[in-house]
Amino acid sequence: MELFDINTLNLASTVMQVNATSVLSPALTSLNSFFAQVIAAIPRVIAAGIILLIGYIIGRGVGWAIAKILEKTKFEPTMQRTGLGQAVTRSGWSMSRIISTAVRWFIYIFFITAAVNTLQLTQLAQALTNIWPWIPNLVAFIIILVIGPIIAEFVGNWAQKEIPAIRRPEV
Repeated sequence: MELFDINTLNLASTVMQVNATSVLSPALTSLNSFFAQVIAAIPRVIAAGIILLIGYIIGRGVGWAIAKILEKTKFEPTMQRTGLGQAVTRSGWSMSRIISTAVRWFIYIFFITAAVNTLQLTQLAQALTNIWPWIPNLVAFIIILVIGPIIAEFVGNWAQKEIPAIRRPEV
């Protein structure tokens, strides 16, 4: 009877080992694959972080430089004489701040796109890349929005001065 019990125990032990191996093997393979992918992604994540940091520093610097250039050229007082400039001031912003913020965000988006490409997130990278063809139109819009009121103000002032001067006295 002991022989039968020992063989039964050996068989049961073997069955349990086979079941444990068949259950644990795929789980361990999946965990190993996951950790291998995480470890392989670490350099890309670090590179993307560095790219974002560089983009942030460059964006802040260029935005600051644009703001200083606009300040030195007395851009804001010129805009204050226009209706658009007055409306923007009532909103709590200034045209200089809007322009420098827009330039800063163009740079940020460029570096965000580069970081997403580094992370190999293809669909997000493609979506961000599709934004770039709109940038020239947006820049043209901003230029028209800024230059247009200045020209309109100049022409309006000129017309107010010149029209009364060219009126002929009635005979």
